[in-house]
Amino acid sequence: MKSLFFIAFLFALLAITLTEVNGCDHHGHHKKYGHRKLFVFGDSYADTGNMGKIGERHSRPWYEPYGMSYPHRPAGRFSDGIIFTDYLATYLRLRTPTPYKYRKLSTKHPYGMNFAVGGSGVFYTPNDQRKLSAQIDAFQAQINENVFSHHDVKSSVVYVAISGNDYSFYANNHSLFDVYAYCRNVTTELTVQLKRLAEIGVGKVLVANISPLECTPTVTRSKSNYTKCDLGYSLGTSEHNILLSRFVGNLTQEIKSTQFLLVDLYNAFKSVIDTAHNGTRKFEHIMRPCCEPTTDDFDCGWVDNNGQKLYSLCSNPQDYFFFDTVHPTQAGWGAVFENLVPWLKKNL
Repeated sequence: MKSLFFIAFLFALLAITLTEVNGCDHHGHHKKYGHRKLFVFGDSYADTGNMGKIGERHSRPWYEPYGMSYPHRPAGRFSDGIIFTDYLATYLRLRTPTPYKYRKLSTKHPYGMNFAVGGSGVFYTPNDQRKLSAQIDAFQAQINENVFSHHDVKSSVVYVAISGNDYSFYANNHSLFDVYAYCRNVTTELTVQLKRLAEIGVGKVLVANISPLECTPTVTRSKSNYTKCDLGYSLGTSEHNILLSRFVGNLTQEIKSTQFLLVDLYNAFKSVIDTAHNGTRKFEHIMRPCCEPTTDDFDCGWVDNNGQKLYSLCSNPQDYFFFDTVHPTQAGWGAVFENLVPWLKKNL
């Protein structure tokens, strides 16, 4: 209930934001916020509409049942409603930044821009989506075209979420030991791209570590029928996060013009999951997804040639932490964000 109250509070704050963010409150007094814009990079944990519409098997967030809670239709988010990007923007008293795909619909983007696209990583993935370096290239192009000024960039917040696609695809043809070793490749390249953001002139970079992949439904379904996390997967997750923490710490010492901050998604997720296992439930279903494929070969949103759904769907996603086999529900993201608010208050 506490999480649901928190989500309702953020929605109310969003409504206030829409009237205040342009600079005046309802009394006409000037409102001044520290962060002018939000720029977002990464994958489906941050994408709010950049993935192309190329069929439900390749671009699921544009098909039912995604968006069933908000905005009550598919809208390009990998969830039933809003995700971490939306919560972060609201916390900053900004509207959700424009997805890069829709940049030409307006000449002005007062809240920033979202370059993240589902399926991407720091290296090329089979989904053939823009990898992180290409997203940053697109950001640089927007600056070169004077869409955003250097002052915009310096006074804004950047959020980077690389959530594991590099490992998911690499693991298809490699052992868990190989994936473990691959962590250094991924985190090293991620660090290179974070340096580029500093060179562009970004003032503050929030970079998320990887959430507990070992607890996602795609792993727990076959291993334990959604009852417990798989410790075998936790080794790779832990190695990635240890290396990333070390590299971000090095960047902080090396580059004084940009503030690098590590967003601890791992422990924010684990707090929600462990609370459920300890008997204090915020969610009735902590590992079983709201949208559950009928077999391991299918995924949420898929239909057969006759239009028959290849998944089952709950009617109460607010009772589920995960919406599909990888992504949290709107309520799940709300609980994760709630755990991070104390940290955000200290650092933003």
